[in-house]
Amino acid sequence: PLPLLMKHSFSLCVGTDSLASARSLSMLENLKLLQQAYPEISFATMLPWATLNGARLMQLEDELGSLEPGKHPGLVIIRGVDNSSKKILPHAVASRIA
Repeated sequence: PLPLLMKHSFSLCVGTDSLASARSLSMLENLKLLQQAYPEISFATMLPWATLNGARLMQLEDELGSLEPGKHPGLVIIRGVDNSSKKILPHAVASRIA
């Protein structure tokens, strides 16, 4: 269970591997599914699971995973996040911008 993993401070990662185990290869859709199952978890909490934690797992944190001098991550804009509640809205979409 996700709250138990969070309680023990595991470094969580969200990713995509194939359509055999997921409905979509979209990271945003995976985050939406997690939010539906665990509405108490904010987007701000989940964002590193889809960015920096994955880069660390792949030992690429010197190049990817966050916006820092010397790094070259891809940039994605997510339209449809409620800033006051920190929740992803059902109609949210992601677009790569760099």
